[in-house]
Amino acid sequence: MRIYNEFLGETVEVPDYPERIVSLAPDITDILHRIGAWERVVGVSLYCRRPPESDEKPRVGAYLKVNERRLSELKPDLILTTTGAQRRTTLELLRRGYPVYPIKLPFTLYDILDNIVRVGAVVREMENAYRESERLFELMNAYRKKLPSLRVMVEIDLHPEYTIGNASFLNHALDFMGLKNIFADVYASYFQTPYEIAAEKNPQLIIYEPKPMRKSRPGVEELVKRYVELGLGGTESVKERRIIITGGDMVAHYGPAFIDEVMPFIVESVEELIDGSTS
Repeated sequence: MRIYNEFLGETVEVPDYPERIVSLAPDITDILHRIGAWERVVGVSLYCRRPPESDEKPRVGAYLKVNERRLSELKPDLILTTTGAQRRTTLELLRRGYPVYPIKLPFTLYDILDNIVRVGAVVREMENAYRESERLFELMNAYRKKLPSLRVMVEIDLHPEYTIGNASFLNHALDFMGLKNIFADVYASYFQTPYEIAAEKNPQLIIYEPKPMRKSRPGVEELVKRYVELGLGGTESVKERRIIITGGDMVAHYGPAFIDEVMPFIVESVEELIDGSTS
């Protein structure tokens, strides 16, 4: 089967029905499980945590570095990667003769749905991919403009902390739910948080994502102290303790679970904060 790939700018030959699939990206692994291709997955990356059954699959490397020996032992007939940071990995695997098909990084929530269908096409699970995409589309629309237009700062602990600009699917997700990213005027995906500018923009809400492998999550008061030291003590978010702490690997996850796991979490958490501040 030959499929055109925009990232490579050429038509790619993939098996008609791949039976030994390796996924090197968490979003793709999430998709493969949902569309009925899980039994054909023979390897995943270290960062693939959804579904929980990922722990039962061989780990073939990190996001940017692949264990060549382990990969060759698995004898994959299809390797799925993403664009963006995995570009070099993709090209290197292609150079070594592996069958690789990169899936684009999502720029919007709609791209997450589109990627489900793209993966479904490559692994021959189109009907399941259509149904899952439709299900998530309906769920996603239930959260459209659900929240008040609070000014939000998102921080993800990537050692150090990073925030998001308007070139991120997460920026679209916040806007979709009714929230306003304070750095929506910055054309970038992720960048180190400029705290002095953040203080001027006065976020009314902070969503903080700790490292997923961290043994314990920071508490609200611990983060309040940190933000005061960073010059954000006068912002509404810090003064009102409007800080949502995720469980890690949530707002940074750009697979289907963002729609049916993370969006409900954000909506419910914001509504609880608002109800608590008005009671």
